[in-house]
Amino acid sequence: MVNSMCLRGVSVRLLLPNSTPWELIGRLGSCVEVRFYSGLLGARGLWVVDGKAYRGPCRLTCDVVSRPIALRELPSGLERFERLWGRARANTQGYVEVAEPRFGACIRSNLEYATLTLEPYVRPLLNVVEDLTLRLRGGLVRLLRGSWYPFTLLNPRLQQLLKKKGFKEPTPIQVLAIPRVLAGRNLLVVAPTGSGKTESVLLPVISKLLDERERRGGLVGVKVLYVTPMRALCHDIAERIRGLTRPLFDGSSDPVGEWHSDVDRDVKDEICTTPPLILVTTPESLELILDTRPECWKRLANVDYVVVDEVHEVISGKRGEQILILLERLRRLTGGRIQRLFISATLPNPDLIARLLGGSDGPVEVVRDPRSRVVEARMIMVGDDEELVTALVNAIGDDKGYLVFVNTRALAELLHHKLNKKGVKDIGVHHGSVAPAIRRELERMFREGRLRGLVATRTLELGVDIGSAEKVALLGSPRLPEYFAQRVGRSSHKPHTVSKVALIALDATDVLELIAIMSMLSRRRLVGYEVYTPSLDVIAREILAETYRSGGRGVGVSEVRELLRLAFPYTADLDEGLEELIEELADKGLLKRAGDRLLLGDEFRRVWDRRAWKSFFSFIPPREEVKIVDMSGNEVGAVDVANLVFIRPGSVIRLAGRVWRVVDIKPEKSGRREIRVVATDTDEFTIPIWKSGGIPVHASVAVEVYRLLGRLSELGERRVARFGSLRVELDDSIRGLLRELSKVKHYVAPGYRTMVVDRIASRVFKVKPRKLGLTRGYDLVVTTMLYPFGSKISNTITSILLAGSRRDEVVYVLPKPYGILVVHKPSLDVVKYLLNVDQREIKESIKTHPICWL
Repeated sequence: MVNSMCLRGVSVRLLLPNSTPWELIGRLGSCVEVRFYSGLLGARGLWVVDGKAYRGPCRLTCDVVSRPIALRELPSGLERFERLWGRARANTQGYVEVAEPRFGACIRSNLEYATLTLEPYVRPLLNVVEDLTLRLRGGLVRLLRGSWYPFTLLNPRLQQLLKKKGFKEPTPIQVLAIPRVLAGRNLLVVAPTGSGKTESVLLPVISKLLDERERRGGLVGVKVLYVTPMRALCHDIAERIRGLTRPLFDGSSDPVGEWHSDVDRDVKDEICTTPPLILVTTPESLELILDTRPECWKRLANVDYVVVDEVHEVISGKRGEQILILLERLRRLTGGRIQRLFISATLPNPDLIARLLGGSDGPVEVVRDPRSRVVEARMIMVGDDEELVTALVNAIGDDKGYLVFVNTRALAELLHHKLNKKGVKDIGVHHGSVAPAIRRELERMFREGRLRGLVATRTLELGVDIGSAEKVALLGSPRLPEYFAQRVGRSSHKPHTVSKVALIALDATDVLELIAIMSMLSRRRLVGYEVYTPSLDVIAREILAETYRSGGRGVGVSEVRELLRLAFPYTADLDEGLEELIEELADKGLLKRAGDRLLLGDEFRRVWDRRAWKSFFSFIPPREEVKIVDMSGNEVGAVDVANLVFIRPGSVIRLAGRVWRVVDIKPEKSGRREIRVVATDTDEFTIPIWKSGGIPVHASVAVEVYRLLGRLSELGERRVARFGSLRVELDDSIRGLLRELSKVKHYVAPGYRTMVVDRIASRVFKVKPRKLGLTRGYDLVVTTMLYPFGSKISNTITSILLAGSRRDEVVYVLPKPYGILVVHKPSLDVVKYLLNVDQREIKESIKTHPICWL
């Protein structure tokens, strides 16, 4: 149609989204002028015909060039078209090329390489200077102000309580943070696990509440909002705050309340009626309160302090963006400044993150105790399951309390079973698919000493108080230095104590990763977070939420723009994107625009009815799960819906550390899909599958592994290796492996700037790998690419190979963070193909292949 119009003398300019298929672009005539842009406009289309602009699906034909059909005229469309046209790229292939000049990319690459090369030598020197400065500062404070400072600044009643509870002297992070919180400053507190960082924030806040109550004669409404990323943390932190507030704030009502999805509605209604002094909640529950419970959100009008715990868990994703917008919405509700306090144990770039957190409440200062916990560890490698269980039992020894960390739920269940078979009975299994009530009971039993050990995933990695664990065992590599630090910090979870750890490697990769991670931690190097820009779906959700909360009054576009400007570093592109986004929501019927006011559209309640509220308020990726309940209706846990492929009545599964026989399965049409089970005693069972298992390896860890290859022989000669404050005893199996690996010499070693590629004809294999026998009738080639890709990039490349335009020539791909193995036909040159693949093909491959998501 466009070519026909062009031939009839009509001037045609096409503004196309950069995702337009190349097949369509190639069919356009040479007289058609095309430019490309990235944005939301492509969802509907903007059409300029005979000097007028229209929006909607195109139904023009060559016979009705001058008369548009079923299009909506946009009065300001021409101006907008010209503005976008001027910003778009004229190069028809521009969207598959690098946006900036190649010399810019080259400079950036060289800077990254220089940083990676110099960091192992420069960072330790900077750490020494930082430690000396901190020690000197602490010594001067104790000398001039006494060993009880800054507790002396707190309310006298709180000081008496601290002495009763056995607080002897403040920790370094408390010395740094408490005076600043009392002075009203916004803080980002970063300190190791067990350093007292939570109290460094809570104690001065409670002191200020006591002072205010004495000054005013009472406190009204919720004064402190404590936000945690996990429901399991809510209950734990609420109990810790109760221990500090109940003796100080006497009264009939509880000074601390919890609000999250595990709390009964009756309790929430009671909170609305009689608000607590301190409310502990999650980002999703705070969103729900602000949007749907007007009788409750008015109780938040007196909030003076917001504490966000474990901020590293949310700040790099959409939940972090959600929190920043919610804080601005809360500030509009209170009408005054809110003191913002953020807490983290493992935040690699705190100064960068702090610039994003202040918003309209002013800048956020970073208070940091960089020193690591002292760790004594022993590392061994096991060959099979029997060796693993024996090694674990020996590592546990006679310790009164221990935690065993694994990376997946399935492995947690299997290991728990094997330990039971070995005679270890006083141990539980703790992961995200175990029912919340069972998890809390396990935590309580561990605290009280009725349970000696727990096999856990990341659910116990964060600040859940389970009492004292004398030892921690890590089964396999934790994949990231942050996770290693969090898990190790659970041992002797108190200030000034030594963490005792057993490291059990399952293969050579685990050994190399553990050494690399410990080497990074010795320099205090963590995996950094990217600085995000506001995500359009987050902004869309919050626009709808604010409109919903306003009822029939609606919300002004200028109000929304101001809200976003305060929440994020605002840019002109975001301003342009906001207008496009509002138009898109209006086109879909979710919003109605009346001048400068936004009202809910007719489609909103159809898209998000009451059954879909959970997905509306949450930015946690949804998981399709089926609840497992016993015959009394008590929840045991949940499994992914994919398990329904093989679970049938009579099936035997293991979950929450017990074996269950399936009695029946309620169908989806009944309204609540669930599996009813009864406990049984058998060793024949199936462990459910969970799609979210596994932790990706970051590229920086892979770079460190390759960097350390040259030091393996040196490590192999030592019985004890030191990595900063980590002292690791190496088992004979580990030292033997390191000596063997050090004998392998390459002409060129893989590294950040060097990829080692081998092409091997399959006929040279005396014993063909199993995958090579899948295809017959032609010879095959095995290409290996050794490079520190990291999991994300290796999985992306795998998606391109298995779902791209040359997929018919690929037999098998094995992706790893340190390299990729490809079995393919001789006609395919893997490296040349990957160097020439364009952005469109990458995106299309990822869309159609399950190993990645776009």
